[in-house]
Amino acid sequence: MKRPFASKKTYPAKIGDIKSDFGPEQLAGIGAVAMNYNELEAEIFALFMFATGLNPNLSLEVFTRINGVDGIVEIIKKGANLLGITTPVQTELNDALGKGIFGLLKQYRDAVVHARAYNAPLGVGIRVGRQAALFEVLLTKEALEILYEHISALRLELRDATYVLLSEQKIKERMSDDPERELYESARAMSSARFLEHRQKRQSLRPLPEFPSELQLQQARDNWWQEQTAWQMPSMQPLAQPQPRRSSPAQTTLTEPPHS
Repeated sequence: MKRPFASKKTYPAKIGDIKSDFGPEQLAGIGAVAMNYNELEAEIFALFMFATGLNPNLSLEVFTRINGVDGIVEIIKKGANLLGITTPVQTELNDALGKGIFGLLKQYRDAVVHARAYNAPLGVGIRVGRQAALFEVLLTKEALEILYEHISALRLELRDATYVLLSEQKIKERMSDDPERELYESARAMSSARFLEHRQKRQSLRPLPEFPSELQLQQARDNWWQEQTAWQMPSMQPLAQPQPRRSSPAQTTLTEPPHS
């Protein structure tokens, strides 16, 4: 989905007008990935709220003042551990929020929404990162659909984790003889099971596709340039072509016999 750009590889093929370079399905895919990630971040906020025990208004104030999602994720991990969720769920939650899953999907989302067209025929964009770092980004319909699926799966997984934290919080607020305690213990067990089930489903998703080979990218570039040249050739012809010289009406009467 994203890889470092090698400066020695040159296979640009784009007009620069996004609606011309990419098809409607690709543009819809980019928008879907962007908005689906926003929904994923909403689950991160819910986790943050229950992990910290802050009310919704104060949670939002604190959440939006922390610089960077990495700090938010670490607070969620610490808060979940203090609530005392079971070891399997804590371990899997830490993994889901880590750089290899949530962090990686965030990188892919950032790459997609900040990409520029590069080799449009094969759906490859380019992203300019920090300190002049360049990355190629896969923007094919298939790649965008699979990325969307992975974001959706993680979103459902984290939603179940939120219910686990909420249940733990409610259990701690109640005495051992409170009749509602058993209700929340049951909810915790159900949410934990769903969380692990959704994790398995996410892990079974189809992997993101590979980039086209360098040969394929170069061939696509050459074909694109040939098409562009052929399309532009008529417009490159002189606007006024030399026309055969015609005689004036007076000359016609002198050189041609009168019509009967």
